[in-house]
Order: sequence, then C-alpha cells, then structure tokens
Amino acid sequence: MQFQTTRESLLAGITTVMRAVNQKSPVAALSGILFEAGAGEAGQQGVSLTGSNMDLTIRRIIPAGVTVSGAVVLPARQLAEIVRRLPDVPVSITADHQKNSVELTYGRARALLNGYSAAEFPKPADPLTRVPGGRPADAGTPRLDITAPSKVFHNLFRRVIYAAGTDDLRPIFTGVLLEIDEGEIRAVATDTHRLAMHRVDYEGEPENRKMQVIVSGRALGELVRVLSQAEEEQFEVTIAENYIVFSVGPTRIISRLIVGTYPDYRQVIPKVHQTRVSGIEAPLLLQTVERAATLAQDGSPVINLHLGQGLLGVTAQSEAGSIHEEIPVELAGQELEISFNAKYLEEALRWCESTQLILDFHGPVGPAIIRPLGDGDTYLALVLPVRPF
Repeated sequence: MQFQTTRESLLAGITTVMRAVNQKSPVAALSGILFEAGAGEAGQQGVSLTGSNMDLTIRRIIPAGVTVSGAVVLPARQLAEIVRRLPDVPVSITADHQKNSVELTYGRARALLNGYSAAEFPKPADPLTRVPGGRPADAGTPRLDITAPSKVFHNLFRRVIYAAGTDDLRPIFTGVLLEIDEGEIRAVATDTHRLAMHRVDYEGEPENRKMQVIVSGRALGELVRVLSQAEEEQFEVTIAENYIVFSVGPTRIISRLIVGTYPDYRQVIPKVHQTRVSGIEAPLLLQTVERAATLAQDGSPVINLHLGQGLLGVTAQSEAGSIHEEIPVELAGQELEISFNAKYLEEALRWCESTQLILDFHGPVGPAIIRPLGDGDTYLALVLPVRPF
C-alpha cells in the first residue's frame, strides 16, 4: 500500500474514526485504525480509514493519491500524536505488508510505525456493503432509508441525548428511542430521572415507513459531532436488521442497535396539569437557576421552587451560603412548593432553546413538564422532583 495525502486530510480522518477505537480492546488490532487504499468504496479516489469497537464503527474516506493498493492497521494513539505534530507538508505513507509496518515520509523526515495485518481487524458489519450483483448485503431484511437536512437531524438528536443514561447495567436507558411513522420521526431519551422528546418531519421511502428502534446514545453523540462540522446540506440514515447507518459526506457511522423494549414514555407524561407558568422568559429563568445551583448542596445539588401569588421563587442553600430570587410570572392553578436536582433542571431549561417557556407542574411529587412556547408540542423536557433534606 502506498499513497500520498495532506496532513490536514490525514489528521481529520484519524481524529474522526479514532473516537470509535477502544485502546484497551482485548483484540489488539481493534486498538488501531484500518487503512484501506485502492479497494472497496474508496477506490482510486481516496483512502478509507476505519475505527471500531464492534458496537460502534466510524469510517471516513480521505482524498489521496493511491499508487499501490493494500490495507494495514496502524496504532491509533501513536499515529494521531505523530500526525498532529507534523508540519503542514504532503505526507506519503508506504506499507510493508510482510512486516505489517508503514513508513511516513514528510519533507526530509520519516517515521516508522509497526502495526497489524488487516486480516487481524475484525470486519465490522455494514448493511450498506454490496455483494456481487449489486444487491445489499442485508437484502430480504426489514430496511428503511431516510434522506433529510443535516440541520434538522442535528437538532433532533443533540436536544435529547443529554437525558440518556450512562449506566451500562441498564443498556436500554443508555440509548435513544427513535419512532418513525408516516413522515415523522420522534427521538426520546431518559435516564428514569428526566426525559427529553423531540419530533421532526422527514422524507423517506414510501414503504416500510413504520419502525421503532433504540440507538446508542454514544453513537448519536458522535453523529452530532460530525453533523456540527459537516458542510453537506443533506445526510442519509439507513436502518437494517440490527444496525443503523448514518452517512454524512465522506463519513459513515455504523452502530449496533440496542435490543430490548423501551418503556412507554407516554405513560409518564401527564395530560392535565395542576399548576402552570405561561410565557416565562427562558434566559431569565435559566440564569436564575444557574446562580442558585452554585450554592446548592455539593453532594446532592437541590434547588427549591415556590409558586404562588404571581411569583416563582428559587431558593438554594448549603454550607457555602444561601440564595433566594423571585420572578414575576403568569401563574394559573394551585400554589406549589417543589424541589429539583439543580443539574437536571438546568439542562432541561438549556436544551429547550427558546426565548419563552411553558412550565406545567403536577403536585409536589409529580413531574415538571417544560415546553418552548408556541412550538406545537414538537419538544418537551420532563424532570422528576426530589425530596429536600
């Protein structure tokens, strides 16, 4: 294998795919990046870089002039550190497949890196891979393809993943539920203490439009990162069998779906409120909560809300001190004293991303529902209260 590319292109490819690499993988080759030149999708137009932990795979094609085709696995961390410190000059990479090593040539200098045979790199599943005859590798299995504006799906996912759990002992809650039904897609995330839901319209194939899957929150986090930097206006989603594939320009993210039944989130969203605050200024409330959070109890940051007589009071105290602020509000329903985890309430307010909010409360032990004013119920955040000490 031999090719030449720019430092910028090489570094962009490495930093993108290595986020899927497990440096402590028991499979040594999976601690590296698979380089494939002059074969498969990359062809003679570029070089394919792949990082994978078998649950999450990220592949990116970088522009390169391929002289000799081939494939090799290079250690991700060391390669990234070297390339990051290279001068801005063309980089030539030549592989010795017998020794599983490569020589990086840049200017008048060179570096030698030992790696692994491409045969040692487990082949990650890819529902988009074609078999002889041009037929998809997953032909005959349920499949759905969606093409949508990058900005729409960037907002869809980034506004809910904050509410996904991080406890691997409960994998269902580390994922995001995607419900796809007749031109609409809904994303839901919860860690059982809070919940976020966002709904958007999409364009897809006329058949097989109804589908419900659970996608890794980590995979969606990587997608959000890629979409935030993407220049392409459109991106594609393919759901096939046990995988979901996101294609954004030269980058492809492949994630194994989480198997299981997602709880019926609709059951925890009350239909009737007991107390409502309408049209409160979101920046004002968020800044008030942020200030209170700085003085909330360190081990268990709790802030208290009091709603009554046209005011929303925000209180917090700890050994460091105490704070109390009041905001005039349009209040309807019962007076209320209620407490929340400061971090959960703060994040819910921030990701609503609206100038004005509607807050619905359902008694001192019921959830708070936060919605942007006038958005047609396309987004909501739910936060469960806590009992103050």
